[in-house]
Amino acid sequence: MLGNVSALNVITSMLRADMMNDVFDMEKPVVFTYEEILTSTEGFADSNLLGHGTYGSVYYGVLRDQIALDAARGLEYIHEHTKAHYVHRDIKTSNILLDNSFRAKISDFGLAKLVGRTNEGEASVTRIVGTLGYLAPEYLSDGQATRKSDVYAFGVVLFELISGRDAITRTEGTASVAVERRSLVAVMLGALRNSPSSMSMVSLKDCIDPNLMDLYPHDCVYKMAMLAKQCVDEDPILRPDMKQVVISLSQILLSSVEWEATLAGNSQVFSGLVQGR
Repeated sequence: MLGNVSALNVITSMLRADMMNDVFDMEKPVVFTYEEILTSTEGFADSNLLGHGTYGSVYYGVLRDQIALDAARGLEYIHEHTKAHYVHRDIKTSNILLDNSFRAKISDFGLAKLVGRTNEGEASVTRIVGTLGYLAPEYLSDGQATRKSDVYAFGVVLFELISGRDAITRTEGTASVAVERRSLVAVMLGALRNSPSSMSMVSLKDCIDPNLMDLYPHDCVYKMAMLAKQCVDEDPILRPDMKQVVISLSQILLSSVEWEATLAGNSQVFSGLVQGR
């Protein structure tokens, strides 16, 4: 098993590797059981793949908050609660699968790596791997994979959930205008600079997924965007750890559920999205 990793929000992986003192060769193939993949993808349904900026209207409000929280808990688990510490190194929306109850699971540990103790914390110097748009600046510059580089990638995931856009956005070119590629981080940070609060977030609203059709609590979306901003801070020391991210997302989810309940005219948590803790 993946270094004793087993949790609700982490898909269990079978690794063809010899394990000794929690060290194994990550170049060996990762093998999932058919049942795990079938369940997590709801019969390999395309709708359960988060990663193309086309979530569809089903992923609204509270459900997105729950997906974010589930994924955060899974990442926190491999960062904090395993005998040895791991960095995933490829956190992205297409590696977050949904089961038939729309609960999120982190998948694809093919690039996961044990991290060793250093004077600066836990880091693993390695060749650059991962996906463009999710790579932390310090990882690109010096190849140090840390838990904070996973946090950076998770911040990008939060921006994707908010905006419904890809991590790398591309403008349509014309005869006179060249195609432009921009990182979603740059787009969202620019919008946040012009959105000082949830009461005056005109620029940010332009970046929010239109599928939400303005049916969301503005303060919750703003808080999630600000959390994502902290996660993608250029200075890894200033980024929160995943435990802090889980706490923040739990509070955001609770506020979203309360907001949704007011729309139903009562205080009942009817969606069942806070069950199964």
